[in-house]
Amino acid sequence: MTVKMYTIIDLPSFFTKVRTQKLPFKTAYKVTLFSQEVQKHIDFYQESFRNLLNEYGKKDENGNLMPTEDGQGVLLIEETMNEAYQKLAELRELDVELPDTKFSVDDFGDIEMSPEEMIIVMPFIEA
Repeated sequence: MTVKMYTIIDLPSFFTKVRTQKLPFKTAYKVTLFSQEVQKHIDFYQESFRNLLNEYGKKDENGNLMPTEDGQGVLLIEETMNEAYQKLAELRELDVELPDTKFSVDDFGDIEMSPEEMIIVMPFIEA
């Protein structure tokens, strides 16, 4: 199955939630294999994202990336900011090949989830 990178970026938070839940053996096995495949792409995304920050981020006199005022991000070089945003958009739009894995609603039994958490996994749930 081919999905966009942005579709899987938040999946690790779902895997973290279900990792300690008691699931039927087949479901636990399927989740484990699927999470391992997803993690390979997440690792690639994170490495590529770090490379973009190193290339387009402002650095102080010691070569360290400069944080935004709120400390939640990195300041970008103003002259190349548009290019940086374009490269990030391209990274998020990359096609990712995953095993053709679908889960059913019944696979997860009585696990409680918020709608926000459900949105993350919806592309991989068969109704």
